[in-house]
Amino acid sequence: MFMKNFRTEFRWALIISFFTILWYYFEKWIGLHDEFVGREDLFNLLVYIPIAVLYYFEMRNKREDYYKGYISWQKATLSGGILSALIAVISPLVQYIFKEYISPEFFENAIENAVEVGRMKREGAKTLFNYRTYIIQSIFDSLAYGVVISALVALIVKREYKEKQ
Repeated sequence: MFMKNFRTEFRWALIISFFTILWYYFEKWIGLHDEFVGREDLFNLLVYIPIAVLYYFEMRNKREDYYKGYISWQKATLSGGILSALIAVISPLVQYIFKEYISPEFFENAIENAVEVGRMKREGAKTLFNYRTYIIQSIFDSLAYGVVISALVALIVKREYKEKQ
């Protein structure tokens, strides 16, 4: 019963997680994991634009398929919140793929860059740029940004049922 009610959210959590993996490949391809590693954190904020679009498609899909064309702001926001929670659950796997297959050298490059440009001392950089910290950060970011995106996108997607008088 649970999976039937949240099939849409689960499918879109997988789609968004796959998109995130593709985004990491794109970052690596343009040099943000080595040559321009110091700019990766700012550039990475841009990922939330296409993710907001994907949230829109998820909520629209939920509205049309599950709620028969009508969804309140609250239900759309709840759907987005569930989507965010599922993405947070999947995010350690996404971070593992990032660390092991996409950019195993990223953390060392980020540490070296932070120390080299004087942003922080080596120990502080090691604390910030490591696999464990990125897993925790990805879980909290998925939840925090996801809930905010959900509430905003729900304003666009909502379509209230109006009874004929």
